[in-house]
Amino acid sequence: MPVALKFARPGSPDGFGVRVFASSRSRAKGVPIRSGTLDILAYDGVSSESALETAKPAQVWSYPAASLHPFAVAGPLGTGYELALPWQGARPTGSRLTLVARYAPEQGAAVLAAPSIIPNSLK
Repeated sequence: MPVALKFARPGSPDGFGVRVFASSRSRAKGVPIRSGTLDILAYDGVSSESALETAKPAQVWSYPAASLHPFAVAGPLGTGYELALPWQGARPTGSRLTLVARYAPEQGAAVLAAPSIIPNSLK
């Protein structure tokens, strides 16, 4: 679940913190990401899962697998990644944001997590 964070500006939040777990159908607990890229996409407004395929994200944070190790956290749910996501550029204007984790393996199709729809605390 994403949470609003303050990075630089006093006052309102200017980014998010998220915890992401990679799992598979054969293993429910989070497993380390050793290849490919993990992207966090933010959309201004509420988007349906089908609309996300063609919508342009307002912000994208990309983490190649080699850069994820410092963010790894092991626990009862397996290995997860705690990421701090500062917002860059113009702030979103909608009342809600849609955040989606996308894993892009080195070969094959990307996998999208279910979207998280949260209030826009960046306005």
